Amino acid sequence: MAMEVTEKTLAAHNEAGHGIEALLQGRLIFGMGIYTSLNGDGTWGGQTEDDPIGRHALLALPPQNVYERLWRTVPQGFTPFELWECCTFKLTAIEAEKRLCELNGIDSSTQRIGKQDVEDTKRCITDLPPETAQSILDVAQARARRVVEDPDCWKALELLAQALVEVCERTEKPYMTTREIHNIVSQTLSLPPLEDDIT
Repeated sequence: MAMEVTEKTLAAHNEAGHGIEALLQGRLIFGMGIYTSLNGDGTWGGQTEDDPIGRHALLALPPQNVYERLWRTVPQGFTPFELWECCTFKLTAIEAEKRLCELNGIDSSTQRIGKQDVEDTKRCITDLPPETAQSILDVAQARARRVVEDPDCWKALELLAQALVEVCERTEKPYMTTREIHNIVSQTLSLPPLEDDIT
């Protein structure tokens, strides 16, 4: 049963989408949280702190069969992120919001869906020739959609979104740490253990 569609759950699914895609890419996440707007209009936002530069040497990745289902190669350590990966990191968040709406029988065009992520994606490809930019965007969009339609990835995403909703109520540390994110996603995607010094 999908969570109901509210500003809070859309924000949670957006950040969870960033989180699942980051883990698939071997992108280090430092923290993640959602929060209500300070202007009192009832809107919610969020933040996923990641390392955008490149992959670290040791990657805690899902099993190879996950990548086979997603038609991807397994990322290697000490490599930079490709342009399609930067776009997919943004677009998976948008697709997660859309999927939540679909599961609730709601037209996602009637909701506020990841406006900042749309702008960030455009910035990633702004200096490219139009045909090249569109080609990269099409690849990224298809790969993002595949993530949210994969049963295991979606289950992990939903667990992460639910945890984000719960964590934002905490008075101390109203965000999720790297280890908390890892432990929740591991329930579905069988991630290897993190190094001891990672919190």
